[in-house]
Amino acid sequence: MRRLLLACVALVPSLVGGQETPVWPVLKSIPEKLPLPGTKLLEQGGDLSMQMIDGIDKFLDAEIAVTLKGRGKEGGTREELARKLGLLRDGRPKENAFVYADTRLGPIGSGRNYTVRQVRWKAFGEVEAVGLLFEADEVEPVADIIALPDADQSPEEIGGMPPFAEKEGTIPFAGRLALSGCRVLVPVLISRSESHAMPTREWLHRPAWELGRTLAGYEVHQILAAVDCFKSARPSKTGKIGVVGWGEGGRLALYAAALDERIDGAVVSGYFGSRLERARGPDGVWIVARSFGCGDRGSDCASNPDHRAWELPERGIPTRCARGARAAEPWGGKTGKARQVASTENGGGGE
Repeated sequence: MRRLLLACVALVPSLVGGQETPVWPVLKSIPEKLPLPGTKLLEQGGDLSMQMIDGIDKFLDAEIAVTLKGRGKEGGTREELARKLGLLRDGRPKENAFVYADTRLGPIGSGRNYTVRQVRWKAFGEVEAVGLLFEADEVEPVADIIALPDADQSPEEIGGMPPFAEKEGTIPFAGRLALSGCRVLVPVLISRSESHAMPTREWLHRPAWELGRTLAGYEVHQILAAVDCFKSARPSKTGKIGVVGWGEGGRLALYAAALDERIDGAVVSGYFGSRLERARGPDGVWIVARSFGCGDRGSDCASNPDHRAWELPERGIPTRCARGARAAEPWGGKTGKARQVASTENGGGGE
């Protein structure tokens, strides 16, 4: 067998060499480079890929500016906001409840009058959300609060837990609300850390967009599912549910409060500002900015001069609040009603 194989290998060169020209086409260099009909030669130098990205950025910035000028001509309802965030593609879980992550280990922390446990709950489909639940000790909670940190913050940081207890520049508002007697849930949000040469939030937002969804929509899902869990749990004294958010959490708090009438109040900080700059974010849903300003999403905080200062019980966050948000069709079809949303003094700003 080996002899036969060697004979065949030796025969191939002789067969090829006996032909004057090969049977396959031969590519030859041409002395003059001519463009194809209707085209011209590419003679531009430099990094063409970066030049292409810069051109795309300029085009999109111009398109965003144009769409913001025409804001309000379409959409404006809760159902439209839910559609643009991609919420309508995934159903709400049934019989939802908080589940302690590991009952054998018990609480992971405690304060003067509360304990902290790791929990999980169904967000949508087969996806689960995780976070920290601050529960009052042996007393009925005053209210239920969903505290949303910025994307670069952990639940432990806004809860004032080690090693963040003494960190400068951080306001542990979740811990303060727990000290005030509230039952507080702090979900884990996707961070902005680099992944695959881009922020993780952008890396996850891109495929979500191709599927008709958004990363912000995924995170709003987990907030609304948490509201379901609070409703199925032991009720608080007031029966009220609120959302408090900072930075990226402020945006999610605003969306959630605009979409779900079961949320009785919202505190939004570090998010109000130019819609153009917000749309430029790595996971900014600029198509939402086209049809919805801050007033359309549940408040007139940024432009309404009728502000009043108020504080949450005992250890709250100083805020200014706008009344009289315009009514909109809610997600689900019932008639909307005026809402009340607060923004912190340092977080306010024009549109």
